[in-house]
Amino acid sequence: MWKFETLRQVSVQSSGAGNSDMPKRNRNVLPLSEKVKVLDLIRKEKKSYAEVAKIYRKNESSIREIVKKEKEIRASFAIAPQTAKVTATARDKCLVKMEKALNLWVEDMNRKFIVVNLVGLGF
Repeated sequence: MWKFETLRQVSVQSSGAGNSDMPKRNRNVLPLSEKVKVLDLIRKEKKSYAEVAKIYRKNESSIREIVKKEKEIRASFAIAPQTAKVTATARDKCLVKMEKALNLWVEDMNRKFIVVNLVGLGF
């Protein structure tokens, strides 16, 4: 049987206004290694979504979402540590640097009360 103690507990606060007195609910997040095992059960062992959902005590829709993101999960698993919880995409350093500079510029314009919109930029 599968090990369930590898699941990570994540606290989620309700998004409803005025529900601040409600306690946070915990959400189990499967590590990438477990997601790859889910994909292998479905692809290689030909198990149904419902069977895999029962094994991992997850909703069938959660299993379908994992299968839907198979390409991203397998790509991240190839480069990420086995204990990683989420998929990550490698980004160009130049693009990241440009985004930071653009964000800094927009914040500066906001501090100076200068309106920034696409019409003013010629788009």
